[in-house]
Amino acid sequence: MTALTAPFRWCLDRMKAIPDGLTLTLARLVMAAVFWQLGRAGSDGVWVSQDTMFTYEFDYQLPLVNPYVAAFVVTLAEQVLAILLALGLGTRFAAAGLLLLTVLIQIYIAPSAPLLHALWAALLLILMAKGGGPLSLDRMLARRSGNGP
Repeated sequence: MTALTAPFRWCLDRMKAIPDGLTLTLARLVMAAVFWQLGRAGSDGVWVSQDTMFTYEFDYQLPLVNPYVAAFVVTLAEQVLAILLALGLGTRFAAAGLLLLTVLIQIYIAPSAPLLHALWAALLLILMAKGGGPLSLDRMLARRSGNGP
C-alpha cells in the first residue's frame, strides 16, 4: 500500500510547498489585468467613452442610479482598483471593491456569465482573506512600520 501512495504523497508535498508569494501575486496580477482591461475598454483616453455612456443609458437596467454617473464611477473604479491591486497597496480593500463590482456586473450587466464571475469572486475572496502576500506594497509598508513579519 505504501508503494502505491508514495507518488501521491510526493506530489502533495510539492503542492504544499508552493509559496504564498507566488499564488497571491499571481491572483493580484490576473485580477488587476482583468479589471484594467475592462476599465480601459470603457474609456476614451482619460474620459469615459461615448459608447460606454450610451451602453449604460440604454442597455443596462440600473435601478436608482444615473447611468452617466454609474458609467463614470465604474470605469474609474475598475482602473484605480486594478492599479492598487497590481501594486499590492490596500489589497484587501481593492479586492473588496472589485468583488462588489463583480457582483454588480453579474446582476446588471452580464448575467449570462456566472461561472466567469464566480472565478473572479474566488480569487478576490482569497485576496481579501490573505492579503497581497510578501511581494506587495502592503507587506513592505507593514514591515517598515514594525507591524509585519
